[in-house]
Amino acid sequence: MAKLYFRYGAMNCGKSSALIQVDYNYRERNMNTLIIKPATDTKGSERIVSRLGTERRADVVATDKEDLYVIIEKQHQKNDPVHCVLV
Repeated sequence: MAKLYFRYGAMNCGKSSALIQVDYNYRERNMNTLIIKPATDTKGSERIVSRLGTERRADVVATDKEDLYVIIEKQHQKNDPVHCVLV
């Protein structure tokens, strides 16, 4: 069964660091992740950037006109199954 985890917090509380860490943990176990970044977030261009100096390229930079379900489905069909979607 699919699960949804929603993490939020104030600026500089470590959200980006946590996202990069979750991505790393999945990939370390040979599981596929998909990182989607909203186009309105211009920090780091197409990268997720942490204050700690770690960064990871977003797989998709999505606009508000795009359907996230369609993006995820296309990625799922293109590669091996997507085990985790991080936004």
